[in-house]
Amino acid sequence: MKSVFQLFCVLLLTSFAFVSCSNDDDDYNFPDEITNEIEYNGKSYEITSVTQIFFGDYYETGTNNIDLEIETEGFGNLSFELFVSLNSTKLVSGTYTSSNSRKAGTIHDGSDEKYNEEANISGAIKIEVSGNTYTIYLDCIYEGKAIRGSYKGTLEYEVELDED
Repeated sequence: MKSVFQLFCVLLLTSFAFVSCSNDDDDYNFPDEITNEIEYNGKSYEITSVTQIFFGDYYETGTNNIDLEIETEGFGNLSFELFVSLNSTKLVSGTYTSSNSRKAGTIHDGSDEKYNEEANISGAIKIEVSGNTYTIYLDCIYEGKAIRGSYKGTLEYEVELDED
């Protein structure tokens, strides 16, 4: 009886080796290569600089607000509002998904019930941080059109805290 129990335990533990959790990144089509470009409406645009702007707990939701500003050659600027925990003053590694919740790990989707504004963004931004180097992957719908891209490099950093 003891050997049957041991065999059962071994089989049970072995079965865990073949089970894996789903990866949220599987839901998105992040670029495979880092090109320092965005693709929008069938055209590619070079990313010239990326800035993260720290606003603190601007909305008083218990999360810090960091705007991700992406400047491009020929397309203009993209701005995304990302949220991190209160103990973070810079963007952290993770996949940020669109939501109007303003919770950590989300991108604000642009909707605002107070001002009757509809969402203008959906999808995700994946960020990997290694020291001062950021790798950013975009897979979003921005104002109704697909936008994908990638960037690897340092980010400029600004702080804009409400003085009230």
